[in-house]
Amino acid sequence: MRRTAAWGCVCLLLVGTAVAQDDAAPAEGEGTTEGQAEGEGEGEVEDLTETAPANENPQPTLPVQRNELNRNQLGEDLSLPPAGSSLGEGIRLRPWLVFQPSYRLAAFYDTNIFRQSWGNRDDDVEITNTLTGRLAATRERWDAAISYSAIIRNYLDNSSLSTVDHLVQTSAGLRFNRVRFTLNGSAGLSSRPTDPQFNGGLQRRFTAQGNFATIVTITQRIGARLEAQVQRIDFKSRQFDFFDQLGYGGAAFATYTPLGLPVSFLAGAGYRWLRYTDSAAVSPDIALASGQGGISVFTADQRLTFDLRAGYEVGRIVKRRNFPADRDAPEGIFVSAAGGWQPTQVTSITLTFTRQITFSAQADTLILTRADLSVTQGLPANTSVFFRVGYGVQDNRQAPGRRTHDVTLGATWDPLPWLSVGTQASYLGSQSRVLDYGVFRVGASITLRL
Repeated sequence: MRRTAAWGCVCLLLVGTAVAQDDAAPAEGEGTTEGQAEGEGEGEVEDLTETAPANENPQPTLPVQRNELNRNQLGEDLSLPPAGSSLGEGIRLRPWLVFQPSYRLAAFYDTNIFRQSWGNRDDDVEITNTLTGRLAATRERWDAAISYSAIIRNYLDNSSLSTVDHLVQTSAGLRFNRVRFTLNGSAGLSSRPTDPQFNGGLQRRFTAQGNFATIVTITQRIGARLEAQVQRIDFKSRQFDFFDQLGYGGAAFATYTPLGLPVSFLAGAGYRWLRYTDSAAVSPDIALASGQGGISVFTADQRLTFDLRAGYEVGRIVKRRNFPADRDAPEGIFVSAAGGWQPTQVTSITLTFTRQITFSAQADTLILTRADLSVTQGLPANTSVFFRVGYGVQDNRQAPGRRTHDVTLGATWDPLPWLSVGTQASYLGSQSRVLDYGVFRVGASITLRL
């Protein structure tokens, strides 16, 4: 039974490669774009800078934003491009070079496409055609991969939401006796979010991110680790230019690995900077410094992995803009944890938890907490089922907070090596003092691959 994409994600976390972080979408009640319903919140205003809890990515180096570039990092998501083993074995062009093409047709019924309150919902059927090509090379000292997906999304009743989105993802590794380098990046031009925690409407934007890590082995027990990350978000509509931003950061760690134990400890410091790049910006530019430590556990067969980081982060306002003079830069404790367990060849369990510190236009400290559990179980006849549950809290000290919970249940059947059929249902509930809503999605997909 092939391992799941969820398991591969946890392994990547342990070698210091972060997945794309989530870019922000304007919140409910904000000015609407074509095809978007008006929000109902009046009087008390919900925070418009941070709209949803932190994503699943436990790496706290960059500001927490939302984007749908890697929504399938906890496992299969049939409404997104295939990833990991879902792509198939591919065509071997050289002994070390593989091309993996795929086509996915998915149809989903969405009960609340604009993410509005219970009394103001609009349902629709979303039909998605996704063409993906991935080229991967593996040599003794290095490996590299790049993939491109064209996502053609159509809506039966709300044709103005129909778009063509583009996604590019890349990764690379270079290995020497005592030094290793890893690089991961992604870039996407998207309009219609697939993440159910986004509100509805057209929000054309370009998002790009890159993560780079250097791992140095000094002795058998002692080493060093350097990390750098960068992220760019550019909304194409002038209405959302206030959110265009550039974030970058880095961290340096000393590592210690006891001989004979599958455990590694690290301690060090990090620095990150968030800068808003458009003249319409209203939020402050923030710089944050942190001290942090962590522990990683990894068995030789990778059946049990666990990665934990925690620290304290202190912010500094670099450019205040319209940020109230009585508000300070954010600071507080952050925690990130990711664990995976594969008790059998056909069962895998992934658990992530994050507590991250950021800010918003209405609050000096915004605490974003999220926990996710994913379980995948293989069954006879090339069939598997997957289950995911998540809970998130946005704790805003000067403005209304938000609670979200989501559940996903699905199944896939691979009757032939080149064919996969799946079905999936999910529910999201979101509550705040300003706006409550629920979203139910159910659908199916057919994936052709080589």
